[in-house]
Amino acid sequence: MQQVSIITINYNNASGLAATIQSVQEQDYKEVEYIIIDGGSTDDSVQHVKNLAVPPAYFVSEKDKGIYHAMNKGIAKANGEYLLFLNSGDRLIHQHILSEIFSVKQQAGILFGNLQTSKGEIRYPIHPDFMFFFRDSIGHPASFIQKKMFDAFGLYNENNKIVSDWEFFLKLIFKEKVSMAYLHKVVSYYDLNGMSNSQSNIQMQLAERAAVLKEYLPEYYPQLLEHISGQQNELNNYKNSRAIGLLQRLMNSAVYKAFTPKK
Repeated sequence: MQQVSIITINYNNASGLAATIQSVQEQDYKEVEYIIIDGGSTDDSVQHVKNLAVPPAYFVSEKDKGIYHAMNKGIAKANGEYLLFLNSGDRLIHQHILSEIFSVKQQAGILFGNLQTSKGEIRYPIHPDFMFFFRDSIGHPASFIQKKMFDAFGLYNENNKIVSDWEFFLKLIFKEKVSMAYLHKVVSYYDLNGMSNSQSNIQMQLAERAAVLKEYLPEYYPQLLEHISGQQNELNNYKNSRAIGLLQRLMNSAVYKAFTPKK
């Protein structure tokens, strides 16, 4: 059986943490290593963990430098073949989901499925291409990443506050050509109250994405920045011919083809 390390980061979300922990501990899959990284919570989060009948494999509560610093701390403690980041408030969809996924030996660098939210199901394309990632991402609470991917290609970029999981996927899929496997099922329930879904953080998210795209697609950066800064990151909303022409040139370019994974 393949060991799965589930990493939960938390800060002052005791009720969400309790729900996440319950969903992990109810799993009938036995090869689970559970890691909780708390950012020095002042609510009941720490006491809840200390009162658990079955403690996590690793738990720490201390001040950190942000979301991705906390996630990287979890990676450093993980021993599983696959890592899943299930933050406080997120939860596995049912108690058999890990057994269903790992009933066969998995080999892809990234396994990814769909998410359930309070607003409905989020379904992802079987073969997400660069144009999908330009406006969106796959969901990290439904994505299992081989530990060796972090060993080979580095950890999450701690300089970003919101988009480093997106950046990591972008790097692995389009630069390193890491293999992916779509799971054809809902994996987790995703709490929409997280930082990346806050309306107040949209401009920060767009700015961070622009900086990442500048690194990966420098020749198109000025035009892409213009549209991203204008919150035109949903391609179906582009109306003007200049944007359409840009996207057509991008899709026909050698750069785009190089960043598009083979199916």
